[in-house]
Amino acid sequence: MSASALQTAFLEDHRRLIQGLTAIVDAVEAKDWKRAGELAREVDSEAGAHMAFEEEVLYPRIAETRGRAFEDGLVAEHAIGQRAIKALVDLDPSTGMELEQRCSVLDELEVALGHTLSCGTLLSELAPADTDRDAAELALLEAYRRRPQLWSQRRYPRPG
Repeated sequence: MSASALQTAFLEDHRRLIQGLTAIVDAVEAKDWKRAGELAREVDSEAGAHMAFEEEVLYPRIAETRGRAFEDGLVAEHAIGQRAIKALVDLDPSTGMELEQRCSVLDELEVALGHTLSCGTLLSELAPADTDRDAAELALLEAYRRRPQLWSQRRYPRPG
């Protein structure tokens, strides 16, 4: 397996997350609470393995060159996105959200979208390519995908 196979798999995850998060934003803006909850459950299910891979495999590798503070910032952005997903997964569609909560969730989703858009480029920072390491990391990504995980169940440090 080549680095391009790892990059392809990683970028495909990001493509799906961007589509899912964008659809959630659209549903929240339209106050379509049922649809927002359905989409949030889909993203929650799809993103769990990817978040675990990033946090346990990719980010520590990136921290080797960018530093621990950079890694901590990436994980903090995951926690922000997770808050929005949890709020929508737990939402009763018959009651919806008040304006303040809706604005907060939209802000958190925008952070998650920005993170997903920029994070997709991080694999390029892992040069020079190490074919053996990339193949091992691709195998790990595939193993993570086979383990059912929810993003909403990942534990993050409390902010501040």
